[in-house]
Amino acid sequence: MGSGRRVRAPSLLATAMLAMACMVAIPAQAQQSMQDIHDAVEGLIRTEADNAYLIIEIVGTEDFVQLGAHGEPVILDFPQITPRQRKFRQQIESVCSDLGLELQIVLGSNGAEFLDYELEHNPTEVAAIVEAVLRRVYGVEASTPLHFEANGFELAPPRPRDKLQTRATR
Repeated sequence: MGSGRRVRAPSLLATAMLAMACMVAIPAQAQQSMQDIHDAVEGLIRTEADNAYLIIEIVGTEDFVQLGAHGEPVILDFPQITPRQRKFRQQIESVCSDLGLELQIVLGSNGAEFLDYELEHNPTEVAAIVEAVLRRVYGVEASTPLHFEANGFELAPPRPRDKLQTRATR
C-alpha cells in the first residue's frame, strides 16, 4: 500500500458495521443536526458498553459517518462497499489527511475495504473532526437534517433549533 496506509485484519467494528453500510431507509423520528453531534459523541465516548457505535446519517441520502468506541482510540470508519461509498473515497482521504489523520485500511470478512481513522478520546476534538468531514465531504450545513443511530448508549434528545435554523428547514 502507499505511504501512511496500513492494512489490518477485520475489526469487530468493521464486522458490526457491515450490515449498516447497506442501509437505505431512515426511520421517521426526531431529527438531529450538526449542533447535536458533540452530545452524541460524548455519550459514545463515556459509555462502557462493548462495541458501542454511533452512526450519523444524512437524511434523504445514503450517506453516513460512523464511529466506534470500545476502548481507546475512537474509530472513524468509512465502509467502501457500495459504488456511492467508493465515489467519496478520494474526498474522505484528502479531508482526513488535511485534518492530520492517518488512514488504516481494514479488510472486512467479505474482502470489502473500510477506511479507518483513529481519534483521541476527546469529545470536542472528535465532534470537530466529524463536523469537518460532514461539511467538506458531504456538503452538510448547520440546517441539514441528520439522524443518529446509537448502540451501547442513550442518545440525548435533539437540541431545540434556533429560529434561523428552524426557518431554513421548513
